[in-house]
Amino acid sequence: MEFKEYYLGELCEIKSSKRIYAKDYVNKGIPFYRSKEIIEKSKGLDISQNLYIDNKKFEEIEEKHGIPETGDLLLTSVGTLGVPYIVKNEKFYFKDGNLTWFTNFKSLLNQYYLFYWFKSKEGKGEINRVTIGSTQKALTIKNLRYLKITLPDKKNQFKIINLIQKIENKLENNKQVIANLEELSQTLFKRWFVDFEFPDENGNPYKSSGGEMVDSELGKIPKGWEIVNLNDISLKISKGTTPKKDINTESSSQNIPFLKVKDLSDFYDIKMENVQYISKNTHENLLKRSKLQPQDILLSIAGTIGRIAYVPTTLKNVNINQAIGFIRLKNNNYFLYIYNYLKQNDFQNYLTKSVVQAVQANISLKVIKEYKVLIPVNNLINDWDSHIQSLHDKIGIKKNEINQLTQLRDTLLPKLMSGEIEIPDDIEVNEDELSI
Repeated sequence: MEFKEYYLGELCEIKSSKRIYAKDYVNKGIPFYRSKEIIEKSKGLDISQNLYIDNKKFEEIEEKHGIPETGDLLLTSVGTLGVPYIVKNEKFYFKDGNLTWFTNFKSLLNQYYLFYWFKSKEGKGEINRVTIGSTQKALTIKNLRYLKITLPDKKNQFKIINLIQKIENKLENNKQVIANLEELSQTLFKRWFVDFEFPDENGNPYKSSGGEMVDSELGKIPKGWEIVNLNDISLKISKGTTPKKDINTESSSQNIPFLKVKDLSDFYDIKMENVQYISKNTHENLLKRSKLQPQDILLSIAGTIGRIAYVPTTLKNVNINQAIGFIRLKNNNYFLYIYNYLKQNDFQNYLTKSVVQAVQANISLKVIKEYKVLIPVNNLINDWDSHIQSLHDKIGIKKNEINQLTQLRDTLLPKLMSGEIEIPDDIEVNEDELSI
């Protein structure tokens, strides 16, 4: 496969938007995005802070200067650099300086190839090469025009895009399956342990069938249930530490995954694709306090507060930094119950009210230890486990598939883009063949 090197400015038009001022914001109208919103959209998340500009203002800009169209590409250019987003069939405008707009692609370059190139090691290296600033890093239009990109012909670009997109489609399908299973799990948990409609001895909903309720500091609860501090049922509640050195990006048998808040997803999962590592020696000695075990429950306690995940049995050795706390239960029979208990809104609201605003928002371990937990009678926890275990296992299988598919994608992408691996003309990859 033959490759040719180009400056990116030779292959497409690179520009920004017309300036929009705070006084131009309105309560309802055309969505207005900054880097923050584009990053959220690129992750498939809901927009956390909606901003709008007036329809008339938007139409004036569209007529005089044009707007991003389907297939154009935006790139975050201040703060978190180099996150690409392909514009879909949508109407919006964006903040100048925050985002750079790539449009009018020449026939030599497919925009989806550029999208994946920005995500590749080569693309990230080029972005680092042209980044300016120390306190506030940024990408300028001038420098982006001089990014160097090596391209195969259009046919091979399509073949690479096709393969990577099929992997990503499989990833998205798995994420949707997990979301559906999580929703089902949370619905069942709420019915049993929030609404107290678990099956009584006759198989009828407890509360609505006249089950006895008693007063407590948490309101009315079923008779025989207890209220304890989270610390009372935990063997250990602690957090990690960040070593002064010895953090790297190399995965090897001698290195241990070192998790940060960014590695905990909003979907109760550990993301391994961009994880950093520490040496086995640091893991065993300097950071031995935070050597994690399977079924440890993880909680982000600094910066982004309240992300929850757990250590799967497939992750034998792992450590964390100081922004992540962990809960190790005395009785692992309580694991699924407590894990789901902490995903409830009550716990998230408790954390929000307990945040200490310093240089970085944080939650103390004391706050976590003192959280009040409702403990049902033992046989009910066992019944819950028997109902929920199959759902939990299915979620675990899908998460494992996601990690393997992500690793496959991230391994293939640089090799395909460098020509180290070629896709034969007579091979077509079906999504069903990507099952792990």
